[in-house]
Amino acid sequence: MLIRVPYSIPYFPKRTETDVMDTFRSTRISGSGVAIDYLEDSLSKLLNTNFGFAVSNGSAAIRMALLALGFRPGMRVILPGWGFHVAANIAYVMGAKIEFRDVDPDTWCMNLDGVLESIGKTEDAFLVLIHTLGNTSNLGLLEKQSQYSGLRIIEDSAEAMFSKFHGKNLGTFFDAGTYSFHAAKTITTGEGGFVTVNSTELATKCGLIRSHGMKSERPYFHEIAGDNFRLSNLLASIAIGQINEIEIICNKRKMVYAKYLTELSGISEDSFIMPSDPRGFFPWGFGLRLGSRRNVIAARLAELGIETRPGFSSASQLPYISEALIADDSALTHSDKLSEEVLLLPHYPDLTDKTITEICAIILAEIL
Repeated sequence: MLIRVPYSIPYFPKRTETDVMDTFRSTRISGSGVAIDYLEDSLSKLLNTNFGFAVSNGSAAIRMALLALGFRPGMRVILPGWGFHVAANIAYVMGAKIEFRDVDPDTWCMNLDGVLESIGKTEDAFLVLIHTLGNTSNLGLLEKQSQYSGLRIIEDSAEAMFSKFHGKNLGTFFDAGTYSFHAAKTITTGEGGFVTVNSTELATKCGLIRSHGMKSERPYFHEIAGDNFRLSNLLASIAIGQINEIEIICNKRKMVYAKYLTELSGISEDSFIMPSDPRGFFPWGFGLRLGSRRNVIAARLAELGIETRPGFSSASQLPYISEALIADDSALTHSDKLSEEVLLLPHYPDLTDKTITEICAIILAEIL
């Protein structure tokens, strides 16, 4: 009989408690301090980006990126029809004219065929890429994006920290990248996020927007109407040990993913996500297409104490989405199917081979 297996457990190195208590005793627990500086500097280097900003959560990261890139109500925002719809929610609330495109049935990320051609070369518009489960779209189809002067591209890399495409980190290709430090993510601060930009001009805007529109050298003077998206120094201290052991964390996650693939090797290859770049793919989570048996298998696993997550919802299923928000030439066929068939299995660094074998045995017994 299996003991309870949670969907995710954070990995905390031994030094974590010491780092947190040191920050606590320093009394620097709000939006600035040594821990935040360390997190921003170290992670920017790991991601090979010019500027990185720690923020309060992944949603704040997307909102800050939109604001820094000049978003205005009524602007067009193009998004994938399947994935965790944080960017869609935020864009909708901010007054965007949002439009969904279907995902590719193999990569489970936005199908970029014809996307650029659907945008006017001087049109003010945003394209938001969701790098789902560590994978990405065929970014080669965006090689001509520089010809579209009004287009801004944001990479939602909440699930793709340390994934690469042709040797370059996801989240660093275009105008801005966003990441999450949620408890289930590769690096966690409980709640938190990160924004990457390479432009000095954008970095200045991000710094102002994040902290009430103020510069540190002139407190209480608001140069712009900013917000407060700052991560606390106390929460940032949780990440210090993880950054120092990031190779261990990444290797453990890769081994968990590889073990799942080995144990489930008897089922069809189209049950798994297909990496756009197999060499650069870093799996944040493990998704499995189970067809009409998805809910039955999820219920069986739950009976045995194994926590799973259903695949993300298709945009067509969201109550606030109307048919008018789905591109006429891009019905969400594959997005709809994935939302009905994908099950996300437990995936965290210290998940044991024995437990993975037992989980897979239960699934195989149901489908073979």
